[in-house]
Amino acid sequence: MQGSQAGPYFSTDVLATYFYRLAFGSVAGGESIGLGSALAVVLFLMISSATSVLLFFIKRKE
Repeated sequence: MQGSQAGPYFSTDVLATYFYRLAFGSVAGGESIGLGSALAVVLFLMISSATSVLLFFIKRKE
């Protein structure tokens, strides 16, 4: 738990904090907002696919 700066040279970043830093961390805006939103879409697709696989196996077990 290194906070918003993510340790030395952002070495402890995970996708969610990296997305937040890209989208909202830069004052200049520009392409960082686009990269942040693209990363948010990828993160959403990963979470929704993992959730649907998990729900499939739970329903199959019942």
